[in-house]
Amino acid sequence: MNPNTDTPQPPQAPIGPKKRSGRTKLALWLMISPTALFIFALLGFALVNYVTTRDTESSTTECTTAQTSTAENTAPNSTSDTDTCELFTPNTALHTTGNILLFLAGVIAFLTWLPGMITGIVLLATKPKETV
Repeated sequence: MNPNTDTPQPPQAPIGPKKRSGRTKLALWLMISPTALFIFALLGFALVNYVTTRDTESSTTECTTAQTSTAENTAPNSTSDTDTCELFTPNTALHTTGNILLFLAGVIAFLTWLPGMITGIVLLATKPKETV
C-alpha cells in the first residue's frame, strides 16, 4: 500500500496504562478489601498465638510418674513438684488484646464480604448513566 493514498486507517489504541474510573476503583476495592482483611486476620491470629505462646524454659517442665506418685503420698496442703506442672500456661495481656482485635477484624471482614462482592459485581457489570 502506498502511504500517500487517502484511505482511512483504523484508529490506533493508545499505548500506556489504561485510566480506570472512580467507579471501577470503588468496585475493585469493595471486592478485594474484605477478603484481604480476612486473610490478614487469619495470619495475624497465627502469628500472635505463635509468638505469645512459645514454650519457654519455665513452661517445659514435664510431670513424670515419679513426681505424681510422690504427690499422692504427701499431705493435701503441701507443695510438691506437680504444682509447677500446668496443663495450660496463663495468657499475657498482649495475647488477649491481639486476639480480641483480630477477632473483631475477622468479624468485620466476614460481615462485609458478601455485600462488598454483590455491590462490586453490580458496579462492574452496569454502565454509568450518561449525562446530557
